[in-house]
Amino acid sequence: MKRLMVLAALSGLGLLGACGGSDSPSAPTPPTTTLPPSFSGTYRGTMTFTGGGFNAAPIQASTTVTHTGTTLALSDMTITSPFSGSFGLGSAVLNGNSFDGTNSYSSGGCGIVTSRYVGHFAGNLMNLTVTLTPAVRSRDCFVIDIRGELSR
Repeated sequence: MKRLMVLAALSGLGLLGACGGSDSPSAPTPPTTTLPPSFSGTYRGTMTFTGGGFNAAPIQASTTVTHTGTTLALSDMTITSPFSGSFGLGSAVLNGNSFDGTNSYSSGGCGIVTSRYVGHFAGNLMNLTVTLTPAVRSRDCFVIDIRGELSR
């Protein structure tokens, strides 16, 4: 009886080994932590430019993305070939791998230009569509659509 009470007391204090023959308790397995992806980086590649008489002209473009939480900050899109220029982008809301954003900037004779940019990420690729809509429409001020896949 006395031996049964000692065993019960030792068992209650966790001093007896667990079933399975081990004399020491095993440490719990720590949970696996999966970090969310970071989409920050400079993305470059060939895109198509449509508008003002151009129908899917290939262009070289780049933009830099800064990713914080559910917000992306996209730098101006820079076009380097076959002509050069830059178009204002800005912040976008990130939902999973997809994003959507709008911005506007002053463009001299075309007035305020609204830029809308939507896309999604897949690994090191960013699928991006940018639509630039000027407030004033004329032969020199027209809607521009730029789309393609850029890589980091």
